[in-house]
Amino acid sequence: MGNFIEELDERYRRERKKNKIKKENKSFVCNIPFRVSLHGKVNENYIIRKGKLTRFLYIKDDCRVYFTDADILTMLLQIQNNITMDLLIENLIRVYKKSFEQYNIWISKKKYEVVGMAQIKDEQILTNPYDIDISFDELFVLINLILSKDQASTPLWPSRPDFLKHTTSKYISLIKYYYYKDEKARSYLLNMGYDVEKSIYSNYDTLDKRDEKRKFFCDFNEFEKNGLL
Repeated sequence: MGNFIEELDERYRRERKKNKIKKENKSFVCNIPFRVSLHGKVNENYIIRKGKLTRFLYIKDDCRVYFTDADILTMLLQIQNNITMDLLIENLIRVYKKSFEQYNIWISKKKYEVVGMAQIKDEQILTNPYDIDISFDELFVLINLILSKDQASTPLWPSRPDFLKHTTSKYISLIKYYYYKDEKARSYLLNMGYDVEKSIYSNYDTLDKRDEKRKFFCDFNEFEKNGLL
């Protein structure tokens, strides 16, 4: 069925060439509609924004919103049902260990088989600074899309740390610390230089802070030694 990230990269190169976009122009993007079929439900509330990076934008009320990892994690911390969070952590650990559920996306008429987490049901509505409320179910679709992107991207960048393990270890450790007050997670974060006294947003609210943390969550041996799985 092909690697959808590799084919999106090729599509982006063709569009740049077709539109005679100069190399120094970093702002050119392609907005690509697609469909997701996850756990028996079809979702068309996301669009791919393909530029140098591949991003998924949530569509609601004629708005398109890009949620960062900080946005996603901060919304997850609002979840009131502890069982939902327990299941989420369990599923993220399974994905870290490369145990997946299969689902499908369609870009144009082409179908791709991709990977994600087992189903979790929760109807809570989550808020964010963009004033675009989103249900847990919709956010769960986005998290799965990010995981599928990371899994498809990893073999394309063999010199980089495993993207999927990077994302899942980040989500697991930050949720365990901020939601569960887990001491092992706190120790792991402190050893990296993460400021555990500040919120997730405060740790990522400037370019310098984001640049500083680019290599965080990449030492998978250390993550596993800390007993967070």
